[in-house]
Amino acid sequence: CVSETACVPRCLRQFVAGDYNSLPWLTVSAHIKTVQLCRDSNGAKVELLRIKPGGSASNHTHLGDEYTVVLEGSFSDQVGLYSKGDFVVRGKTEQHRPVATQDRECICLAVSEGPMQFTGPLSRLLNPFIRRSYA
Repeated sequence: CVSETACVPRCLRQFVAGDYNSLPWLTVSAHIKTVQLCRDSNGAKVELLRIKPGGSASNHTHLGDEYTVVLEGSFSDQVGLYSKGDFVVRGKTEQHRPVATQDRECICLAVSEGPMQFTGPLSRLLNPFIRRSYA
């Protein structure tokens, strides 16, 4: 790696021309940004997630399986702590709430076969909009 932000794995360089900072990140919450790398005709997508130190997602499940590889930093959920190089699989019925560790941001490569579904009382109101944007 030339610098910490230039440590893009070789297999992702076809999607990431420079470093992670050169990508057109979309802010999805105060703590999380995402950039979609590709999507298939059935709605499955590959994306990068960038979580600020200490940042978290709301409790959620997915309408399909989710596969995650930690590329930088680390995060935890109800099951454990995941660091650079760890691979996590969550089935569509598994509820989780990822939280980045406080020491640095977390960047993950995520493949999801269906949209996320919030499970909290207020956040669930967003689910119809998420499903619509996933199609």
